[in-house]
Amino acid sequence: MAVFFLFLVLAAGSSVIIFRLKKKIASLDKTLRNISRKDPVTGVLNRQAFLEVMEVEKERCDRTHKIFSIIVADVDRLKDVNTGFGTQAGDAVMAGSAAIFRKHLRVYDILGRWSGDELIILLPETNIATAVACAEKLRKILESEKFRFHESEFSVTMSFGVGICGKTVPVRECIREADSQLLMAKQSGGNRVSPSTGL
Repeated sequence: MAVFFLFLVLAAGSSVIIFRLKKKIASLDKTLRNISRKDPVTGVLNRQAFLEVMEVEKERCDRTHKIFSIIVADVDRLKDVNTGFGTQAGDAVMAGSAAIFRKHLRVYDILGRWSGDELIILLPETNIATAVACAEKLRKILESEKFRFHESEFSVTMSFGVGICGKTVPVRECIREADSQLLMAKQSGGNRVSPSTGL
């Protein structure tokens, strides 16, 4: 009889341990998934995670007959910063730019890192005029910001391409349009916002 009770106590104890281990593993799994979705330099969504969120937003907008806008922002002459101060300075510019964007975007706007010197923003239920105003506000704020790296202080500018995504437009096409507008802004001298004329 004593052996049976001992067995029950050990079984109950091991069940508690197994439950705690499963809970810890689930927590670690969630942490790893979150880490794998974030860009390590800026702390914003990485490209893949941003695309996943954008697909969900596209499905929602298709169901509700809404639109959203996309802004692609590129640091002008980031290569000069990297050459003059080192790639860590370039990383500091990207991290600082992302922090400025987060501070001035709405809580439900989505920010991601699109490429080495590009950030991308999804503005839910936002028309092109409002998206252009948002990009222009971010451009002016960033232009007036001073970045510090070690003993150096410098300013940067950014160019912005703005596109709109409606029901019949695939996600990749929305991004392609914003990217093409970004290229136009860069070719026009940079430090400007170039909006789509509509898809």
